[in-house]
Amino acid sequence: MNEALAEGLQRLVARDVPGASAVAVEGLAPLSGGNARSAWSCDVAWREAGAEHRRECVLLLQAQAGQLERALAPEFHTLAALERSAVPTPAAYWLDEDGALLGAPGFAMERIAGDTALRELLDPAHTPSRDVALGLADAAAALHRVDPRAVAGVLPPADAATVAREQVREWEALFRAHRMEPLPALGEAFRWLVAHAPPAARLSIVHGDFRFGNVVHRGGALRGLLDWEMTHLGDPCEDLAWAYRTLWSPVAHLSADEFLERYRAAGGPDFAEGTLHFYQLFAEVKHAVISLTGAHAFASGRSANLRLADRMTWVPECLEQFIAGCPDFGLRGQGR
Repeated sequence: MNEALAEGLQRLVARDVPGASAVAVEGLAPLSGGNARSAWSCDVAWREAGAEHRRECVLLLQAQAGQLERALAPEFHTLAALERSAVPTPAAYWLDEDGALLGAPGFAMERIAGDTALRELLDPAHTPSRDVALGLADAAAALHRVDPRAVAGVLPPADAATVAREQVREWEALFRAHRMEPLPALGEAFRWLVAHAPPAARLSIVHGDFRFGNVVHRGGALRGLLDWEMTHLGDPCEDLAWAYRTLWSPVAHLSADEFLERYRAAGGPDFAEGTLHFYQLFAEVKHAVISLTGAHAFASGRSANLRLADRMTWVPECLEQFIAGCPDFGLRGQGR
């Protein structure tokens, strides 16, 4: 696998870097990655116009099935579009959209030096986590200030008046595709979200998985935002709500109010009263669907990743959080 993958990456670089010769892939090794794709670390060296070039890379390959089943091209092109912005992102290098060279769709990006372990960040005794959380607020403000036209033709267009409803419908379609039992309570939650979807005060580029665990940090400084597979145009509140879900919330180091104060001070856009609460509820439903997707991938034999085997057990907790945060939510025998 390593040898074939290295050869494929060599061909990709030779294809995409005009004048490149003597392309070499060094130190290719698997990284501990997520449940949606596999990640590899390597260095790539080549000669071009008489000069030596080297890039420290992370190579991402699309998994056959997992918790998310998203194309990699929008993520790659979004990273490329953000390279000249104030958003801390890895540089996007080379894309094999159809997997003809790498054996699966994938792309190479900059390897940012630093730490990524979520457990360390969540440890109440880990003092640098507060500064990382403040950096996350700054990064959110920087991202949400970027003109959405920067990703025109990269991400599907959206309408501020209907974007919340369209996002709910998209996740509802995934729910219907991957559920393995009726789950009427979750069906009713989608019904509630559609009925209460607010217009967006502003359309922004939304990371989609904006949280501790998807950052590179060192010495309290946030150095990069990773894992852009859920990026889309939407309401900035979607990222803010996701960042403070209980499972990965930095609240032990920085309260949500402090986070929002820092976000606004850094130029984050205003949002209408109640919108953040809507997206907090939506976040629970999204995570339930992600869990169902992973469980379905394992149960159907499309993935052998044992980390997906218990994902169904996360759904009740998500529903409990949704119901607790939604006093007017009632089960009226209308679940699907």
